Amino acid sequence: MLKRRGRKPKVSVPKDKFKNIPINFTHRQVQELDELSQQRQETRSELVRDAVRFYTEHLNMAEEDARQSELSREVARIEKRLSSLMVKLLRVTGQNLYWSSLLWLDGPPKARLNQEGFNNHWEKSTAFSAAILRARKSNELGEEVTQESPKLLENG
Repeated sequence: MLKRRGRKPKVSVPKDKFKNIPINFTHRQVQELDELSQQRQETRSELVRDAVRFYTEHLNMAEEDARQSELSREVARIEKRLSSLMVKLLRVTGQNLYWSSLLWLDGPPKARLNQEGFNNHWEKSTAFSAAILRARKSNELGEEVTQESPKLLENG
């Protein structure tokens, strides 16, 4: 280790570890670099190496932050799409439940269902699935489904 008067101890580094790169500074930049090197008690080369290291590390961080924010936006978009698909799935499931329970509600069909009857049942199945969604929304806290839940669906 080398000790310089008024400076912090330095570790001697073999000359072949560094590569000289010619770089030009303005006179003002050289003055600022000299002032800073006196204040910090470091050589110009050490200051420039630290500045380059700091710049490259933070440049990579900025690129990583930009990539992370892009990923966050993409994940938010996917979550929104999945949420809307889940709502559609619940609607279809509710309508399917309504149609499959018709046999127990009205008994076996006595004749073929005409278009007006089908439209009537279609509206009822849509209302039934909407009531299921409302009941699910009011039960978002993860509470157990109570005996009152079917009444919500009936009154829906």
